[in-house]
Amino acid sequence: MADVTARDVAVPSCSPLAPTELEREHVHKVYDLIAPHFSHTRHHPWPQVIEFLETLEPGALVADLGCGNGKYLSVNPSLCVIGADRSIPLMKTVASSDWYVGLV
Repeated sequence: MADVTARDVAVPSCSPLAPTELEREHVHKVYDLIAPHFSHTRHHPWPQVIEFLETLEPGALVADLGCGNGKYLSVNPSLCVIGADRSIPLMKTVASSDWYVGLV
């Protein structure tokens, strides 16, 4: 049996955009546009994530990468939680919740 390569099983793209451009156009821009609506509809933390955060030792460092509106930042006040998101409108939502926000 001949070796199968990625080229043999690749699905041709119907878009002229490279993957990074597709992500920028169809993911990042969308989150920037829907940030206010997203924040209002995604404000309840998931119970499983709450349970996990409550199992951590006080003072544990947590990085919430892609934190969106920051709904998990205050779940366990004994933790040192750092949130990051590439969507500036979502980070502004976090800032309006009295969290310090630094943009890099």
